[in-house]
Amino acid sequence: MKINTDPIFSYTPIPEEVKEKMLGFSMPENIPLSFDELSYLTLSYYGFDGNTHVGEMIVNKEVAADVVDIFKEIYEKNILLIK
Repeated sequence: MKINTDPIFSYTPIPEEVKEKMLGFSMPENIPLSFDELSYLTLSYYGFDGNTHVGEMIVNKEVAADVVDIFKEIYEKNILLIK
């Protein structure tokens, strides 16, 4: 999805509508993992087309802040390369 706004770098608990999409697919119903152990990330990135896009990622909540920081740093370094 292309965006024309400020970059987004956030993490939250997984929204209910995302949980519903995950169940039985990327989140098998019979594994011993709880949604409470995970975080939903929303991240801006530069696509191969040179435009800013927003993506989603699910990670263990203990590393969510670090992953967001890494993506933000990569995004900011790419701004310098693109300009």
